[in-house]
Amino acid sequence: MRRAMITIEVLISLLILFIVVATSVSALKQTGMTERKKEKYQNYYRAFFNIKDALSLSICRKQKHMEGTMNDFTYVAQCHQVKALRSYRKAFEPDEPQGNIGSTRYILYRIHVDLKKGETQKTYSYYKTVTEKVR
Repeated sequence: MRRAMITIEVLISLLILFIVVATSVSALKQTGMTERKKEKYQNYYRAFFNIKDALSLSICRKQKHMEGTMNDFTYVAQCHQVKALRSYRKAFEPDEPQGNIGSTRYILYRIHVDLKKGETQKTYSYYKTVTEKVR
């Protein structure tokens, strides 16, 4: 009877040990996958911000489309004008015109950037405001 109890205790302790080892291995595997994903997305964000800094206002003024390669990423950037308004001018005399006829023009652009590396593709977009003097 005593031998049977010892055998059962050993089997139960082996089962508990197996569960602990299996849980530890799966936790380590999940941590490794999370780290790889984190590094991958950090690389995409860095590439996006590098490309964003490299894109000048010429993308919105002269050309509406830009392509290239930077840091092993292929990118395509497109610029779309969302809205353009002139500054508001207040009339101080009854005969003066008033409204959006000021000497400054504000233009809001939306820029889409498509990044591709290997089989993975990500799309980012941001807004850019440009002010210019109206002659």
